[in-house]
Amino acid sequence: MRLAGRAAIGLASAVSGVGVGVLGAFVHSMALQVQGVSVPVGLLPALAGLAGVLLLTGAVLRSRVLVLVPAAGWATGVLPLAIPRPEGDLVVAGTLSGYGLLLGGALLIGICMTPPYDRQTG
Repeated sequence: MRLAGRAAIGLASAVSGVGVGVLGAFVHSMALQVQGVSVPVGLLPALAGLAGVLLLTGAVLRSRVLVLVPAAGWATGVLPLAIPRPEGDLVVAGTLSGYGLLLGGALLIGICMTPPYDRQTG
């Protein structure tokens, strides 16, 4: 793959990482009430979207290191939403689902860097 193609895919994966991060920050706290128990149903799609972007980037670009490109985009999208504003607004609160998003995302980034993307198959 040529350098320009890799750069374009890297840019697209960074933008995808930002998008997945922002969307995940807004949906992670969605919950359903089942028998009086709150079940966080938004956290799973938020983390699944991140895993999809990371694995797809690694598979297409065939590099473990370049998996950090969408990971940096994800962090750029999520971390500012986890900092309280002067007005008191906060998207990713210090709740179980908020910590699940932040710590689960960090864990997924580490896990998605482990497969040997650079090996030739076939």
